[in-house]
Amino acid sequence: MGKMLIVRVENSCKNKLLYKKGRLISSKKKHHGIGSQNIHNTVNKYNGIYDLKIKNNICIAIITIPFNN
Repeated sequence: MGKMLIVRVENSCKNKLLYKKGRLISSKKKHHGIGSQNIHNTVNKYNGIYDLKIKNNICIAIITIPFNN
């Protein structure tokens, strides 16, 4: 197995993840959830994995990207 960059970010949250047409949308007023989609697209570009879930009112994002020396 090669080297991997792993980033884990946790943040408190009160809401469930909201999806529309398979895309994550923001629960905030006047926001569109574009930031999360940009992260997802970038991770895919570099053959990585983006996992987003909520557990016990904590939103957990885990990004895994392989890299070569």
